[in-house]
Amino acid sequence: MKHRSPKKIIQRLMAASIAAVSTAAFAPFTANADCLGQNDFNDGIVLPWTAYSIRPAEQRFDTKDGSFNITIVNPGGYQRGGDSRWDLGIRHRNLHIEQGHKYKVHRELEASAEGELHTHIAGTDYNGVGVWQNNASNWDQGWDNVKIIQGKNSFDSEFTATKTIEVAEWSFQYGGAGSYQPMDCFPEGTVLKFDNLTLECETCGEEYKDAQSTPLPLGSHK
Repeated sequence: MKHRSPKKIIQRLMAASIAAVSTAAFAPFTANADCLGQNDFNDGIVLPWTAYSIRPAEQRFDTKDGSFNITIVNPGGYQRGGDSRWDLGIRHRNLHIEQGHKYKVHRELEASAEGELHTHIAGTDYNGVGVWQNNASNWDQGWDNVKIIQGKNSFDSEFTATKTIEVAEWSFQYGGAGSYQPMDCFPEGTVLKFDNLTLECETCGEEYKDAQSTPLPLGSHK
């Protein structure tokens, strides 16, 4: 039997450990399962979800109690020198949507005040390319906001992608009054707790896994 020195054994173990970590970090999203990099925030990690705001809109966020918690400091909107509902939001980028495949969407939200918000899955180049909005299976039918009650809200939707989007995002928008709503989505000080967000492809195969294996860096713009 060939004898290996302790130094050689340690080197091999270290190399194997690094390879295992690298494989886990860059493995493609699993087909026929959830497409997102984060769902329930139980570990206190938000990425690849991010919170964004457009001045003068302002928000704070944390992951206390295992949810993605947003506090609306300033909702923005045209009356405050902003634009509209997209002045505040959260989003998950670097998603791949495959034409002809069926997807299931689930989201939960606990709100400290009643209001409304918009959510969609679309391309990140903002040219209107999308496959799903709010609770509508047809993209063109989902422009209106969804009503949110004070307390716990839960929604389920399904859609079949009408096109392939190489770099897509799932976005929630809840800013101030503007083009698509006559009043602020929520009053100042409202706390929104997002949790159990899932986007599941029910019919994706090997070509989907190949497309997901080389995502763009987190937070990048196409």
